[in-house]
Amino acid sequence: MLTEQIRVIVEDGLCAHCAVHVKRAHHRDFPELHAECGTVGDAVAHLADMLATDRDGARSGWHREAINQAIDDVKAYHESLSRTAPERVTACQCGPRSSAKLEPSIPGRGPTA
Repeated sequence: MLTEQIRVIVEDGLCAHCAVHVKRAHHRDFPELHAECGTVGDAVAHLADMLATDRDGARSGWHREAINQAIDDVKAYHESLSRTAPERVTACQCGPRSSAKLEPSIPGRGPTA
């Protein structure tokens, strides 16, 4: 678990949209991908989803393998959280943002249209 704690970075922050305290998570090797949610568990789970989405667009085998290792680190960290006491929840009103749940920017058009 110590290895995952070193690779998965969790910070306190404020939601840019509703100014509620949130948890931000990112992987040490992929700082450009960060998840922002109300709890550490939600942020880490959302980060795993974001990494999986990024893996789908990887252009080389070594990059895909690096993302797979990061996903394994994040999942192990998430599993370790389930063994600890539950945290107090101050929910962000915005909720996690995921590419799988994008709202269409043009009415009647989805993100893949």
